[in-house]
Amino acid sequence: MASGSMEQASATPSNSRSAWSGLGLLMVLLVLLRLSIGWHFLFEGLQKVYSTFTPKPFSASVYFRESAGPLSSTLRPMLPDPEKELSPKLTADGLQTRWRELAAPYIEGLSGEAKIQAEGIRDASQTEALEWLSGGNAAVRKSYLQALTLWNASGSSADQTNVRKARKGCIELIAEYQKRQVALATELAALAGLKPEAVVSVAKLPVSDSMDSAPLFQLDPATVGVIRSSALSAVRDHLTANPNAPDAKERWSRLDKAVKKADSWADQTQAWLTQGERSVDTPSPDGKDTGTLKQTLTTPERINRHAKLAKALEDQVASRRNWDFSKDVDKATLASAKAALAKSRTELNEDIDRMETDLTKKLQAMAADVSVTPRQWRLSDIFTIKTIDVMSILAITAIGAGLFTGTLTRLAALGGAAFLLLTYLAVPPFPWLPTPPLNEGNYVFINKNFVEMMALLVLAATPSGRWFGLDAVIMPLFFRDSEKA
Repeated sequence: MASGSMEQASATPSNSRSAWSGLGLLMVLLVLLRLSIGWHFLFEGLQKVYSTFTPKPFSASVYFRESAGPLSSTLRPMLPDPEKELSPKLTADGLQTRWRELAAPYIEGLSGEAKIQAEGIRDASQTEALEWLSGGNAAVRKSYLQALTLWNASGSSADQTNVRKARKGCIELIAEYQKRQVALATELAALAGLKPEAVVSVAKLPVSDSMDSAPLFQLDPATVGVIRSSALSAVRDHLTANPNAPDAKERWSRLDKAVKKADSWADQTQAWLTQGERSVDTPSPDGKDTGTLKQTLTTPERINRHAKLAKALEDQVASRRNWDFSKDVDKATLASAKAALAKSRTELNEDIDRMETDLTKKLQAMAADVSVTPRQWRLSDIFTIKTIDVMSILAITAIGAGLFTGTLTRLAALGGAAFLLLTYLAVPPFPWLPTPPLNEGNYVFINKNFVEMMALLVLAATPSGRWFGLDAVIMPLFFRDSEKA
């Protein structure tokens, strides 16, 4: 009996040490898990803070716009509809209204000659915007080529009349182009001491009512570089003909000025000649990188293409069936259609923003003070995407710092779990929903956000901050009774 008691007593310390050894390993692993998740949140938050000082600051707008889960009805109304914002900019009336509203605050602060000058700047910029909308000079060239191709195929009198009308527009462009060439020849000739015709030989303007494609040949954008090179060659040959001349150094200085003038002329003329035209990429419908179609389109053609992309995406979303695990191809196609529409919208907005920025800079240069009437504050101003972006950055950074340093660990873990729950409900990995943007891997119901959320809930149930963290110092100061217990 005594020996049995002694055996039982001797076994107890060993079992106790084994239990404490397993518990210690568990504590170490939980602390490492907390540090890992804390570092993930903290670095993500700091990266978003850094992005606010870059041209592309962090914004949850893309994530909200793609939301399709239970929270989508709450998140999407916080964002303006990009298509509704773009659509007024793509009409003549909409552009005119926008230009007048943009310039009004600057012009109202002026008077007399300054006001007339500012209105002239606005009207010139508005004309440029309207020419861009109509396709500009690129549309004139393209319409003539299309009319000529159609007439060659049909031979009808109606098509022949259209060719003559379109050709007339090209002739007018050639006349303006030749004026630019004469201006270049005059400036370079003055620097080189030559006659303008010796610098640039202006071709005779075609005035006959023929059906040839001479206007298109003269309006080829490649001719800009040819004219520049030819003009500089004539000037260079003249200025460097006698390198031992007394004024050789001054001649080289004039040659440098000639090169700068010719380069500036080439850039401006190239932009003028291709006005209303831009190269665009249309991705493959199957979502693959291969097969991307590169096109050079005028603004009307781009607007028509944008409308087709929007209609195709709408039809594709409406035709999707529910619950089909074999819809990987459709998901890739849907993602490709969304990307194509977004890229088209961005490119159109870029052109308009460039013209708006140019107008604003010119008006600001006139030292016009802009007086903005402060709008009455409303409660809805709190729930804007910018406010949510700031709150998200602060929350992610604070959660990461709390977890990594072990400060208010349980509160930080619960906050991180709540944040991940919101992201999960915004864009859940349900098989009948579109693939989330920037998705990594393939998920069905459970994704990385959900797994990390469950890990944070486990951490919230443990005092890991007291095992290794600042909670070991903070908690005894404020919760002494619980510490004794």
